[in-house]
Amino acid sequence: WSTNAGLDADVYALAINANNGHLVAGGGFDGYVAEWDGAVWSTNAGLNDEVYALALNTNGHLVAGGYFPGRVAEWDGATWATNGDLGSDVKALTLSTNGHIVAGGLFHDSCAEWNGIAWTPVANQSGLNNEVKALALNTNGNIVAGGYFDGYCAEWNGTNWTFLGTLDSDVNALALNTNGHLVASGSFTDYVAEWDGADWITLGTLDGGACALALNTNGHLVAGGYFTGYVAEWDGANWTTLGTLDGGAY
Repeated sequence: WSTNAGLDADVYALAINANNGHLVAGGGFDGYVAEWDGAVWSTNAGLNDEVYALALNTNGHLVAGGYFPGRVAEWDGATWATNGDLGSDVKALTLSTNGHIVAGGLFHDSCAEWNGIAWTPVANQSGLNNEVKALALNTNGNIVAGGYFDGYCAEWNGTNWTFLGTLDSDVNALALNTNGHLVASGSFTDYVAEWDGADWITLGTLDGGACALALNTNGHLVAGGYFTGYVAEWDGANWTTLGTLDGGAY
């Protein structure tokens, strides 16, 4: 591991700037959002509290979600513009199939979609009853949410939330595997599992909670968390620790 020095506190989210390919980080450090140009970090000034999630909208603009006033804001390359106000923390962002930003978090209804004018709850009478920490789109284009709510992982079909199987604790991250299957990580038993359409299949055994998921250039799943080594790669059969970090990866 080589350090990109210059940030002074935790990083909670990463994204790639579509315009220049630069890495963008969001977190609790000074400035809260910063871009790495290959040599130094430069802050995208204007937000005044922690950023927990980053995404790109259909314009290629960076969108941040977090604890700052308004909770969701769009960066046009020069300034941040707030998209409404959800009233409480935003922990996850994704794009729906119609290109709208979808946010998940601690606010009322836990999941909402921005139509360019206002936020609309992604909910019904049997909606999500606690924090959403992760969002993804499955191969059907349906929104999938993971978090602290009853059932821990659920799919929105445009009308209703349907719980996916039975996990026994919270979900921190979601990703799609190269086979199109949904993968969840969190605090549940064995920490990482793949949804085959009917059941959750455990992917090996880590020895601590998994907080983040991504696919590398080989198409292998990579997890970060509080297990031994903090970052590990899944080759389809086993987890291999990637180097040595000195604290949790999320």
